[in-house]
Amino acid sequence: MTIRIDDEFRDAVDDVGDLPIALPGGVGTTIPLGFIADVAVKAGGGPGIARGRRRNVAVKANLLGRDQGSSSPRAMAKVGARVKLPPGYYMTWGGQFENQQRALARLKIIIPISIFLIFVLLSGRSAR
Repeated sequence: MTIRIDDEFRDAVDDVGDLPIALPGGVGTTIPLGFIADVAVKAGGGPGIARGRRRNVAVKANLLGRDQGSSSPRAMAKVGARVKLPPGYYMTWGGQFENQQRALARLKIIIPISIFLIFVLLSGRSAR
């Protein structure tokens, strides 16, 4: 998550952890951002990195103690139901999930071909 702070408050990086975050269901119930996030200043690409004539914003997450195969589709369904993008915007899922999906697609082709070739080789030997 990237938080954009007005210029006048950017010198007080330590105060960012004290920003109040509203809790669901409670009016006026907040916790400091530092309780749920590691606040740090890092060098790197900011939001809106241009790739192939399109501006991109990356949202990154790591799974801890959960399997990617079931967590990613569940997250995609929840985000798809709650996030409505304006016309001209789109969302893609990448990273390890994208690599896993690509590998599964290849396996769906390679395994049947391999089984067929084994069958052909075995049937050719039994004909002799």
